[in-house]
Amino acid sequence: MTYKTREVFGVNRDGVHSYIQRRNVDDRFIDALQDNKHIIIYGASKQGKTALVQKHLNPEDYFPVNSTPQMKTADIYASLLRGIGASIMSSSQESSEFGGSVRTKLGLKAMLPFLGGADAELSSELSAKNGQNHSYQYIETNLEVVQDVADLLRQFGFNKWIVLENYHYLPEDTQKALAYDIRAFHDMGFNFIILGVWKERNRLLQFNRDLLDRLIEIPVEPWHYDEFSKVIALGSQLLNISFDGQLVDDIIQSSFGNIGIVQELCKHVCINAGIQNTSEFSLIINCVEYLHQAQQTKLEDYSSSHMRSLECFARSSDRSDGLFMPYYLIAIMCSCDYQHLINGISKTELLAQYNNDKMHAPGKTVRPGDVTYLLNNLSNTQYKAEITPPLFDYDSVGRRLRVIDSTLLFFLNFQDKEALLNDITPYKLGEEVLV
Repeated sequence: MTYKTREVFGVNRDGVHSYIQRRNVDDRFIDALQDNKHIIIYGASKQGKTALVQKHLNPEDYFPVNSTPQMKTADIYASLLRGIGASIMSSSQESSEFGGSVRTKLGLKAMLPFLGGADAELSSELSAKNGQNHSYQYIETNLEVVQDVADLLRQFGFNKWIVLENYHYLPEDTQKALAYDIRAFHDMGFNFIILGVWKERNRLLQFNRDLLDRLIEIPVEPWHYDEFSKVIALGSQLLNISFDGQLVDDIIQSSFGNIGIVQELCKHVCINAGIQNTSEFSLIINCVEYLHQAQQTKLEDYSSSHMRSLECFARSSDRSDGLFMPYYLIAIMCSCDYQHLINGISKTELLAQYNNDKMHAPGKTVRPGDVTYLLNNLSNTQYKAEITPPLFDYDSVGRRLRVIDSTLLFFLNFQDKEALLNDITPYKLGEEVLV
């Protein structure tokens, strides 16, 4: 069978053929699907969270909901209900008469395709749509009450997994509220699969200990050397090629433990070697220059995105106090080694770094509250700056800041850090500010 290189290697929303199943990840997920529990899948960006769901669930078995930093729980449930056919109406207490139809509005209601039932408040209404008439019933509901939402899902006969993507984007108060709500959903027979970019265990249990024994946590990382090797070997077999052992080692070592980077480097090494499809004859790739070209290609791909993200992040602060906290956070990260960034920088250490005159603006004192405010608003700051996926995550319980996008580490590895900081300013052009 013939495969295209881009179908075998690379990062693709629809998945690639070099996907391998891992016992500590895939097998646990398959087992978890048989239990009546919520499933939490977590790990850094491009480490296979979405691919895991797509590999083992058919599209008709789940309903995806994307999170944003502006969302409240009611917004999540409204998105879910709209997606399965409901029309959410925001109304006030008033009576109106228009076109022969009289209706008293009593607050939030859901307009559903007519399902019958004498107990529901009924508004018979014919609407011409695509040449057909439709009947609707209006059911008073409160999207902030789990019981009301669950009742509507039952009326639709909804029996799918609810996949909540990018949970980390939600405001912390929404994350906390949802941690309580999904406990109630579990009791009413509806289960969530929650995907989030963070490193530590028990993120939801931190908000609600009552979720203990009601959820299963599955980290998608770390990826081990032998797992990367299996991915490369499987893809090579499908393309009828093989990578030289040293080349495999160099690809893995330059990936910073990220399967997405491994996939992309393999794809571009093949393309540089002239392999666009499964080779007719068995080939061995052993030219290190192909990898250097691939690394340069990915550096160029990541550079424009990360430079824009870092610039937007650096300029995201209120400059009235002259502290420019986001800008100097980038400076601190540029001074750290990569393992330190992966393991995390403690809040205490971060404060000390800020108040180091060699790092921060001379004569400026950064208070603990300044650091707290910066860290607690990281998610919203990155969203407003359109940094997707996020580069940084703060664990408010462990009090550690981490880089959660390994492509940033890849990018920084090939950069002159001093030149990088000179290219990024903490203020918009035209502002006269001394830093």
